[in-house]
Amino acid sequence: MKIKIKDVDYEIPLSWSDLTYNQAVAAISEKIELVDKINILTSIPIAEIEKTSIRDVDTLLNYLSFINDQEIFDSKEPSDLTANFDFGSLTYGVSEKVKKLFSNEDKTVYEVMPDVFEVMFNVDIRQKTFTDVIGDINNFFFRSMFFMRPTKNFTKKAKIV
Repeated sequence: MKIKIKDVDYEIPLSWSDLTYNQAVAAISEKIELVDKINILTSIPIAEIEKTSIRDVDTLLNYLSFINDQEIFDSKEPSDLTANFDFGSLTYGVSEKVKKLFSNEDKTVYEVMPDVFEVMFNVDIRQKTFTDVIGDINNFFFRSMFFMRPTKNFTKKAKIV
């Protein structure tokens, strides 16, 4: 759907499938202010949003209300990229890089995943359609928890002979 503000057309997403991965992560982020979310989701400049009437912003938020339905995070199946991935084939170096990315306490799993996918699969998911990658994200995260054990605990007790 498009809206026009001062002779400029803006695309308004109406579902998760209209968002890139980065936009979807911003939509669910608790760190991002509402005006910034609207800007990220619609490309409407923040200055224009701030000058818009409350009634019109409310209408816009009704269009964007699909972001309140977060069932999408549980409902997608993985693609071939992660469905049959053999975690046992990971190299130690890649495993350590991924563990380091996951250890960043300032970021959510969804914020870390683009970097993880670049390390693991040499794929940039940031601008891919959210619905095309969420199944892979969920599949990878839950399967990786079983394969990427912290090595620090093992090395403290291990003796090198």
